[in-house]
Amino acid sequence: AATTCQSWFAVGVGDNNCNLNIELTGTQNICGTTTSTYTLNYTPNTVSWSTSSNLQILSSNANSVTVKPISLSINGTATITVIADGISETRAIWVGKPDFYVQVLNRGNYIDFKDVFLNGNLLNLSKQGIYSVTWQKISGSGNIYASPNYNYQAEAYGSSGLNLNAKVTVSNSCGSIVKYFDVVYSQEDPCDDPTFDGNTISIGNCDQPTFSNGFASSNPIASKINVYDFNGRKIISASNAKSLDIKDLSSGIYIVKIQLSNGKIITKKY
Repeated sequence: AATTCQSWFAVGVGDNNCNLNIELTGTQNICGTTTSTYTLNYTPNTVSWSTSSNLQILSSNANSVTVKPISLSINGTATITVIADGISETRAIWVGKPDFYVQVLNRGNYIDFKDVFLNGNLLNLSKQGIYSVTWQKISGSGNIYASPNYNYQAEAYGSSGLNLNAKVTVSNSCGSIVKYFDVVYSQEDPCDDPTFDGNTISIGNCDQPTFSNGFASSNPIASKINVYDFNGRKIISASNAKSLDIKDLSSGIYIVKIQLSNGKIITKKY
């Protein structure tokens, strides 16, 4: 065995410690009508080939295998496995048209589609042979823009908010997939993120106006602000206020529970 291993090392396969470096070369993605050959980087003494269930082996020999998808409708990850001289190596490839999902992030004003997850195998978009991504607005307010330098993501924008219907077309050598999506954007509620400057907890400038006899007045939006220690004991509180002074509290970890006049409850740890 050592003599055989050292012979492989002499021709550039593996190292002098009998660790063989097996590589399978061949195209990264194939279509439903395509046959493709994958080749080992050396000719082993013993070899066996196998594939995932969505591929069929047309022919094989000591250092190569020729495969084809089992049907024209196959779409997703496929694998080719070789066991050469007792060592196993698996190559993941993509079969068919691209597949992906559209994820809308950051309250809707930023779009980014991520990696695709199929059949328990994660295969990056970059390995699906994608050569074209086109983002298009269909209807609604606002627009959508994609940088030509990084077209896997796009940004939806509008001067007075967004209510946008759009589509993205993604293509590889096997064809194109079109997916439709909606983007609805609303301003972030300033009351959702109270601030703490080291002395005072504040809920920001988020008064809610009320109207009486044609006149508007502004009422504090926080009906209660309660501060608890880490054991759940209430330490200090305020009612109908926008802020609470806690500079006299001892240093430590506190839980702040704010009940807004609209019924929403916000909990923060400081």
